[in-house]
Amino acid sequence: MNECAGTVVIAFERVRIVDGIDRRGSSEEKNISNQILPTVWNQIEAAMAYVLGHPLLVIVENGARDEGLLEAGYDWYVQRVDLDPAIFAKKQFIGVFADWKRRVEDNARRQRKMDVANLTIGEIFTSMKPAQLWSLLGALAAIVAGAIAIGKHIP
Repeated sequence: MNECAGTVVIAFERVRIVDGIDRRGSSEEKNISNQILPTVWNQIEAAMAYVLGHPLLVIVENGARDEGLLEAGYDWYVQRVDLDPAIFAKKQFIGVFADWKRRVEDNARRQRKMDVANLTIGEIFTSMKPAQLWSLLGALAAIVAGAIAIGKHIP
């Protein structure tokens, strides 16, 4: 995940509870029925992406239990969808996806700027402030002048 600039978590049904009890034995015990639970790995993936600062898009099947990092209300997108490929053509999904994609691209640019080893010479020069550029040119001129001066004294 360190090599990625964004994360999509897809939380579809893994377990269906037809009839069960939530918080059994507590004062908040209640009967539940027809609950859909995605895999716990969805929670782990979302947490890892958040810690890494990735723009996060969470796609949750309609009817899935609304809890943890799959809930709306955090600083990432949660899209509740039916298991139907047609959702990818809907305006709302396209808009949310386009905004998430823009954030991923921005994050990728920030990551690339931070990792000097991956920068091209052009990117290094264009990211320099004028004072830094003049300092670099001055240092290069001094090195060239020094090399010429030394070269004149060596037979």
